[in-house]
This record gives sequence, C-alpha cells and structure tokens, in this order.
Amino acid sequence: MIAAKYPTKAAENGPEADSVANVVETCRRLEERLRVLSEAMRTFSQTAADSQQLLDTVARRVAEVVKDQCVVMLLSDDGQTLTPAAMFDPDPEVLSGLHDALDEPFRLEEYPITRRVLETSEPFFAPRLDFEQFPRSPAAAAARYSAFMRGIGVHSMLIVPLRIHDRSIGELTLVRFRPEALPFDEHDLELAQNLAAQAALAISNAQLLAATRLEAAERTRMAERLRILADASREFSATTDDQDRLLEAVARRLGELVGDMCVIRPITQDGEWLEATGAVYHRDPALLAATREVMSLGRQRVGEGISGRVAATGEAVLTPTISSSDFAALNEPRRRPLIERLGVGSALALPLLCRGKVVGVANLARRGSDRPYTEDDLHLAQSVAEHAALAIANARSYAAERAARDAAERAAQAVRQAKGRFARLSDSSIIGIVVSDLDGYISEINDALLALLGYSRDE
Repeated sequence: MIAAKYPTKAAENGPEADSVANVVETCRRLEERLRVLSEAMRTFSQTAADSQQLLDTVARRVAEVVKDQCVVMLLSDDGQTLTPAAMFDPDPEVLSGLHDALDEPFRLEEYPITRRVLETSEPFFAPRLDFEQFPRSPAAAAARYSAFMRGIGVHSMLIVPLRIHDRSIGELTLVRFRPEALPFDEHDLELAQNLAAQAALAISNAQLLAATRLEAAERTRMAERLRILADASREFSATTDDQDRLLEAVARRLGELVGDMCVIRPITQDGEWLEATGAVYHRDPALLAATREVMSLGRQRVGEGISGRVAATGEAVLTPTISSSDFAALNEPRRRPLIERLGVGSALALPLLCRGKVVGVANLARRGSDRPYTEDDLHLAQSVAEHAALAIANARSYAAERAARDAAERAAQAVRQAKGRFARLSDSSIIGIVVSDLDGYISEINDALLALLGYSRDE
C-alpha cells in the first residue's frame, strides 16, 4: 500500500528507469564477456606449447562458456576437408557417441553449410534448429553425424569460423540439446565469435610453434645424420687397405645404426655370385654364430633369393613386418631352417652401389615385430651404404693395383735373377755363349766362344 501511495522515483520515471536498467545489464554482460575472454586467453596461452592439449582446452572451455557441447574442426592444408580435432561434452556417454559420429574427416563438398561458413566467414546461426535446413548428403559420415544430432535432440546450433590473417583455419561447432538449455541468442553468437578469434590466434601460434620445433628437430636430425656419415666415411677410408677389416666395419656400423643384424656379402668380379665370405654383425652374441652359419653355406647366385634379387636389380627391398617363417620362405631352401632360427620380424636388403655398379649386398634384420623398419631407416642405411660401396670399390682397386705391382716386381726380380745367372755362367768361360736377335745381330758373346772361333773381341 505504501508503495502504491508513494511510488518510487524509478516507477515515476517509467521508460527512463527501464533505460537505466538496460544500460546496467549491458555493462554487466560486457564485464562478464571480458572476464570470460580474459580467462580463455590465459587458459589458451598456458597450453599453447602442446597443440592437442590446446585444442582439447579450447573445446572444453568454449563448451563450458556456452553451457553445452563444442567441436573444434581444423581445415586441411589443401582446403578440401575438415578434421574433428577436439570435442567436449560434460556427459561422458554423449561425448563417446560424439567421437563415434565424428570418426573421420568431413569433405567440404558434402557439407554446403560448413563450406559456406569457411568461404564467407559468416557464422551459421540457428537459434531454433530445423534439420530441414541441412541438405541431404549421400556421404556415410554426414548421415552418421546427422543421425547423432537428431538422436540427442539438438535444438540450437552455432557454427563460427576460426580465422587468422583473413584466412580460415577451421571452425567451432556449438550445439544445445538439453531440454533446460535456452536457444542461442545474439549475445551467445557474439561471445562465440570472440572466443573463436582468441582460439584461432592460439591455434595458429601453436601450429607455428610446432612447425618451428619440427624444423629444429629436422635440422638436429640432419646434423646427426651428417655426423654419422662423416664418422662412417672416416672409419671406412681408414680400412680400405684391408678388405676384410673394411667389411667388418661396414657390418658393425650398419648393424649398430639400424640392426639388430647385418650381413655384408660382396659380389664376385664377374658379377655372377654373392660371396660366401664377407662380414656379419649381430647385437646378440648368441645369434651371431647362427648368422655366420647362414652365410657359410656357400655362394649364392645373383638373381636367387632376396639378396640375389637385390644384387640383380640394384633396388632395395623393405619389409616392415613379416613372420619369421614367411621371411625364411623367401630365401633359398638350404638356408631356411637357419634363417627361421633368427626370428626375423622386419627386414631390409639394399645394394652397395658404386658408380652404378653393385659391388655387394647388405642384409639388415630386426628380431620380432615391435620395431619395424621405416622409410627413414631405409634412407639412413642407403646413405651409409653409399659410403661403404665407395670404400669397397676403392679397396678392390687398391688390392688389384697392389697385386699388379707385386706381380710386376716379381717379374722384374725374375729378370734380374736370370741376368745374374747368365752373367755368372758367361764369366765362368766354361762354355761358349752368344746372344743375338732374330735378325742375327749379336749383342753379347763370351770370351770362351771367341777363343774357339779364333776372333778377338774387337773383330
């Protein structure tokens, strides 16, 4: 009654009071928005060092702010697909279903609404979602996601682009489906866009940091590889005067780098056979003898078995995973029982090529299948093998040159010895001796023959 009799100033002013109340509410919303954005920025920056942790944080934080569900989608480098990178829903059961519904990338050509958001940078805003807004797609992934959203009762949706430097890098998909959840409104849209801008900046920075780290890691890896190659080259060049020592060094170096096991077999000079001699390395001393036994079974014809095919073609053979019995079956029958004992689960055979010619074959193997060979292992082994092949070719040239030099020296020694014997026989004057060419020109005659013939040396 008192209030009715003595109205308050706000009641007396009417519309002016409402205007003041609206200003107060607007200020409150702005303060709340600034607080949310400030907290989001701080949270995002704390996880920027780990890209996936950042994406998970973005999905969780945005979902908490909009009080429902959020999915972070990232655009592929070619701009053709969107990959679900992170998602969050407070209900673990719903989140599990969401993961199942989004288990593969989206092709943009199959999602016109998503494509339009990315191309125009305009959000898709559906406060009261009508599933008829979504064009029917024949894609199984689209049908699965649509069925999931219908199943949980999504009634409001927001899709906002993630943009950085005027370029779309993905989008945030926000939905509300719980009965008590109000439809998205303009304030939610503006807040989502602000959060998307903060998230896009953080994601871009995280991607840049990851790329920088990857580049630094690659530089470190390449520097380490160069060091390995330099060390191998020095070790190989230091043993080119002894081919047996050289082959042992090559087998040990390759085995330690990408082993467990390494067998080096040179090719005969005629190119028809892989030698039964060579070098063997195995990390496990107990299996070293078995590995030597495999090689000692004799020469292997080029073209037969894995090693023979590599020698014939000059092409490496990478077998990332294989059972020991299947690997044994790829080899010559007489070698199979011994090879199966080695328990090979991953194998690599590569030619030792020097100036286009195969001078040998390196067989590498790992026991078990828990550490399969990769393309990177192949490239590293090939780099070392190139240095090894050059050293082997040089060792062969050195050995051939030394053999030729020794033969020439032996021939010269034989000539010197023959001349000495002739000189001693000639000087003894026991028999007459004459030396002439085929034309009858006399180049040497001893005194005994001159006396018999009655000539002087001057005559």
